[in-house]
Amino acid sequence: MTVEQPLLLLDDELARIEARRRNLKVKGTLGCIVQAVQQGHLSVDEADALLHEIADRTDIWISGSLCQQ
Repeated sequence: MTVEQPLLLLDDELARIEARRRNLKVKGTLGCIVQAVQQGHLSVDEADALLHEIADRTDIWISGSLCQQ
């Protein structure tokens, strides 16, 4: 039996650096949205709306240019 490596959901850059230093698998908000589109859980239009909402929020900081990419 193989045990799959756990996935940490982190957006904080310092936390991501530390997790990677410990060889842990990391995914952030944008990665989750992209994966949801790839797996058919979200449409491209739904993902686009979420990315615009994230870019406009003041309590979450993900660069607008990264959201546009």
